[in-house]
Amino acid sequence: MAKRIKETVECEGRFSQLRAFLYNNAIPLVLEDRTVINEEDLKSIWELTQDEIVTSGFDYKDPYYYCNRKDDNGNVLQATDCLRETPYIDHLSLIPLIESHMCLDEGLISKYSLNMGNDEGIAKYLEEMGHHPERIFRNLLKREPKDVVFPGGSNLSGYKISGNFGIGTISSGGLSGGGVRSDSPFILEIFQETTGRRGEYDLAAIVGFWAQKNEMVISQIQPGRNAHFPQDVPFGIGCIRTAEVAAERMGFKKVLVYSANTHPIFKQYPHSGDSMKKEFVCLYDGSAKKLGYTGTRCSSYEKKVGNGINNRNS
Repeated sequence: MAKRIKETVECEGRFSQLRAFLYNNAIPLVLEDRTVINEEDLKSIWELTQDEIVTSGFDYKDPYYYCNRKDDNGNVLQATDCLRETPYIDHLSLIPLIESHMCLDEGLISKYSLNMGNDEGIAKYLEEMGHHPERIFRNLLKREPKDVVFPGGSNLSGYKISGNFGIGTISSGGLSGGGVRSDSPFILEIFQETTGRRGEYDLAAIVGFWAQKNEMVISQIQPGRNAHFPQDVPFGIGCIRTAEVAAERMGFKKVLVYSANTHPIFKQYPHSGDSMKKEFVCLYDGSAKKLGYTGTRCSSYEKKVGNGINNRNS
């Protein structure tokens, strides 16, 4: 994984208790002073921690494991997250919890992605988001920022789009700081060229998502402090539309979007104010509806993209 500038961000990010347990206990024991993690390291970390990880109730309002418990007939018994699949209970399930300042061996992100029901083509691109984040959009997906066109005709000419990986990872905010911490394993970073500084960029937004069963689940839409989308592009529409373009090129069949009522942040922070809920209604529900998604405020939203195969020649 490429090294990123570390910025001070107050938000701890999702699954903070579980991640703190790993980083304060097993990871230092197994890695000592190393920052490269191979599969044997993951197995060792899992052996040291699996009993406590799975049974101790970390982040009990929004747990990483058992977020969607089902019976033998597929009926949901308990759900803290209406869209995210419960990860397999094995060492590969640790992969999304590894921040990008650590280096995962080649192939591990792909193995995790395949474990979550994604095709090999999608898994390959998700692997590259961790190892070659700057190349993902232009070089690998063969798309220019100007190819992201919004309702009304505006596009992202003058921007750049990169990838990143890992819950807890901080996306650099640019020259003036203001980075954003990820709540999701896969991250699209949208940068606007800095006014008066050609070739330098400030973070306009991040879009965080999960990848499962050939579906992109958008779980995080968050602005940077020092940049923005084109003036006539609402923020939520800018984020979701950018993710759609990436999803189609990667070969996803669908893009899924939480409604404000079902977004896990309100389970993690149940006493969040009405103003925050109203903001999420605008960002998630309103944007999804304007972009042609089907669904309701009581459930979630979905939209088919492409034909579910890698669209590299289109």
